[in-house]
Amino acid sequence: MGQSTAITSNLGLLAPFTFGFMVTEVAVSVCSGFVSGGVCVFSRYPIIETMYQVYPLNGHAHKIFHGDWYGAKGCGLSVLRVKDFTVNLYSTHVSSLTRNQW
Repeated sequence: MGQSTAITSNLGLLAPFTFGFMVTEVAVSVCSGFVSGGVCVFSRYPIIETMYQVYPLNGHAHKIFHGDWYGAKGCGLSVLRVKDFTVNLYSTHVSSLTRNQW
């Protein structure tokens, strides 16, 4: 069982709606990232729309062990339907710390 599947099954009815922001071919051609930026949403309410904006600067390619350049860090927008309201929820992951940066 994958990590996201385990989290989803443990959340059960508390957050039945999930979305993981994945990198698209457009994002790969525009910026450095080619793996997921690590942003996901678990919601009690329906997710009716999503969007992901990759940050233009994501670390440096020559710093192999930092990992930021390889991950498409950015900001995700999830539009939720909460009763009679539309709610914009923004999620982000801006940096991956290496052991020496802690």
